[in-house]
Amino acid sequence: MLEISFVIILTKRRDRDRIFILKISAISLKQQFAATGNSHD
Repeated sequence: MLEISFVIILTKRRDRDRIFILKISAISLKQQFAATGNSHD
């Protein structure tokens, strides 16, 4: 019983982490794009 709830918590946390990682990667990509765009200009 405990293991099942623990797995559920882990999967929920993993989904949250995935969204968090996606946000961070999107922000870093925007920063990289802005940096390359500035150097291009």
